[in-house]
Formats: sequence, structure tokens, C-alpha cells
Amino acid sequence: MSYYELFVHRGSCDLIKAVFFDLDDTLFDHKHSRLCGLKALQEKINELKTVPIRQLECEHETILNSSYQKVLEHKVTVEDSLVDRIGNLCIMHGVRVSPDEVRSYANLYDREYKMNRRSVPGSKELLKLLRDHVKTGVITNGLVREQQEKIRVCQLGDLIDYLIISEEVGHSKPSSVIFEEALKRAGVEPFETLYVGNSWDHDVLPAMRCGIRTVWLNRYGLQCPDSGASMEINSYIGLDIQKIFF
Repeated sequence: MSYYELFVHRGSCDLIKAVFFDLDDTLFDHKHSRLCGLKALQEKINELKTVPIRQLECEHETILNSSYQKVLEHKVTVEDSLVDRIGNLCIMHGVRVSPDEVRSYANLYDREYKMNRRSVPGSKELLKLLRDHVKTGVITNGLVREQQEKIRVCQLGDLIDYLIISEEVGHSKPSSVIFEEALKRAGVEPFETLYVGNSWDHDVLPAMRCGIRTVWLNRYGLQCPDSGASMEINSYIGLDIQKIFF
């Protein structure tokens, strides 16, 4: 069975007309870029060299989650948010640095992050196969400039019909408004739509509440909160189609 049949058909009378995707860690490999940035910091900062990289990643994610809403609300700039994030990470591990040093470390992280941007393995091939059969799009939280840049770097622009970004819409996931806007732009009903995302709380649940069918991309083996609520895949490569979808 082809990728097209996998994503578009679930029954002879059940045709999907649009497939939307989350962006970060669903199409764009944010985790890979972040790990590259954190590893660069470890090489530069002695106090971080013995800290397990996964621990640093979890700490970074916690700090990011607590502060990124301020970026979306334009209360702080992306650059200042990154400096604050790296500064807090240093404080957590007893790294005593000056404001200039923190900014230098933030620039190092940012440079390594951007140099290692890539698409999630298999995502581009999937989009290419879907493109000729269904409408495709992205529903993502974030700033327009940042998210458009990720699409450009990963060369996904020609593979999607719609790019719905929270800054433009004025509402962020898990709000239903951003999903409703995507349906409106594509001219499809919820039952004709499939949404693929990596976050249970910000992708799967809100899409389901809108009546949209969902696929949970669980690349790192997390425990599923409700195995009967959504289709689940662990990769775009080597899918066990019969087991997961039928």
C-alpha cells in the first residue's frame, strides 16, 4: 500500500481531501537542531560537559515552554528570549557568566541550531506523494518570519498549499480557532481532513475537538494517553500500515 493510500483512504466511502501537519518536530526537525546547539554549548562551557545531553534538552524545553508565550505575544524579542533561556540554563548548573558571555553563548547556540536545520526524515517524501492527490498544509504556533524560514530551509514550500501560523491568525494551538481557519482556507469539512502532529495536547486533542481525524507522530516512544483516540505512528519511514490503520 502506498503512502497516498495510507493517508487518504480509511474506507471505500471515507475520502480525505486535505492533510495538515504541525511544523516543529513533525515536518521540521527541531529536536535535531536543538541538540546540535546544546552540544556546542557543552563543548564551550566546562560545567556543562558532564551533564547528560538529554537532561540539558529537558531543562531547555522546560525553560522554553515557560517563556515562549511572551515571544508570541511580542512582549520580548526572539533574540532576548534566547539570551534569557541560555542564561537560565547556565544558572541551573552554577555557571557564573557576565551578560556579554551569556549573549555570546546564545549566539553560539543560535548559529549551531540554524546550521543544522533539516526536515524530519521521510516527511518530504510523504508530502511529495500526497501533493498530487490532496490539499496539504501546515498549522503551527510561532512567528511568521521564523516559521516561513524553516519551511524555506527545508525546501517544503512547493509541497504545501496552506501555511497557517498563529501570529498571523491571532490564536495559538490548542485554540480551535487556528484549526477552523485552516479548514476555511482549504474549503474542507472536518471529517474530510487529517491532521498529523507530535504533541498530544497541542495537536491531537484540539484537532479531535474540531472533528478532525488525527495521526499522532510519536517518534520517541512516549506512552500514549489514549490508544483508542488517534492513529499513532513512530516514523514516516517503514510504517506497518496494516497494523496501524486497519
